[in-house]
Amino acid sequence: MTSAKRTIPWVIEEQTAVKHELLKSYVGTWMNILWQQQERMGVEQRLIFVDGFAGPGEYWTSEARVEKVDGSPIIVGKIANSRIKGQRKLDIIAFDSDARTVQHLEPLLKRTNHTNQAWEIHQADFMSGARVLMEKLSARLGRDYPTFFFIDPFGYSGFPMRFLAEILKHPRTEAFVTLMTYDIVRFMDKPEQQSKMFDLFGTDAYKKHISECTTPQQRVNFVTSLYQQQLRAVAKARYVLGFRINTPGQGERARYFLFHASNNIKALKEMKNAMSRVSDREFSFEAIGIGAAEQLDLFVDKPELRIKAAVLDHVKTCPGSCTEYSEVEDWAYERTAGVARDIKKALTELEKEGKVAIERKPGQRTNTVTEGATIKFATTLI
Repeated sequence: MTSAKRTIPWVIEEQTAVKHELLKSYVGTWMNILWQQQERMGVEQRLIFVDGFAGPGEYWTSEARVEKVDGSPIIVGKIANSRIKGQRKLDIIAFDSDARTVQHLEPLLKRTNHTNQAWEIHQADFMSGARVLMEKLSARLGRDYPTFFFIDPFGYSGFPMRFLAEILKHPRTEAFVTLMTYDIVRFMDKPEQQSKMFDLFGTDAYKKHISECTTPQQRVNFVTSLYQQQLRAVAKARYVLGFRINTPGQGERARYFLFHASNNIKALKEMKNAMSRVSDREFSFEAIGIGAAEQLDLFVDKPELRIKAAVLDHVKTCPGSCTEYSEVEDWAYERTAGVARDIKKALTELEKEGKVAIERKPGQRTNTVTEGATIKFATTLI
């Protein structure tokens, strides 16, 4: 159901609530890291958050319509209020094509703006509004402000792959996209939807599902894998993480997948950390496109057991079978199910098993491994 057909505000969907928790977990870290980096570099401390399908700014928590929760632009605004100090600036630029939604959000955003920042809401579709924004950014002496695009649409149109490529050509930009795979699989064969499907994927390769897939689950896997491939091939994102949201009552047929695309390993790592913090038994996240099976649980019991072999193989292929821990951590964040705690545990277990040697700097603890340590493939295995 589109916003034009809903009462405003409407009751928040469970999946939307999960995405908002993830946004809360990530965006504060994003702000702190980049503002501090700008301060160290002596440049303007300014970040931009773009909400492509902003919504009304608040939602009822249930059909009883007694309590409300914040929507994405208000969540980001409140987090910014607690972190803005000195010369720090955060622009919030929100788009929504529905006039009633914009009218509801505008006063909420204004009331939340406690530090007189440049926060604005436009009645416009995401693609046309964001294109004007990117042209303005490009004209500012060639400098790009770090920009986070939150793209959470009602359907599967309005954010074509070719436009994501325009966004991500700016090196300090990242995009977080909701892909409504359930609806895509339902409608991808409809003649009237073909142009939308081509825009979504940036290729007609989606048609291959006709010959390659026989079940709905196979089509879901095909769609998500193709989208992830296209983010790399067409949008030129160096780092892409795809996540499925496992929601109650859906079984194996997840309605939504989330994709984070960036050109900075730090962004990938912090997004994966945020996923780890908010994942739980009811709403769990799984990484896709990691490992030989093309789908792997991201946060499971004892994940170090699943990454030990991969880490061993990686260290073995490094020049001289020796590498810095920070390099191993970056590689493992991108290529395995682990986050830092899991990667460290895997390495220390491999050390106990005599499969790697860890040379630590003076003063570093022997029961873990940290930046500055050197990882060596055990001589007996070379």
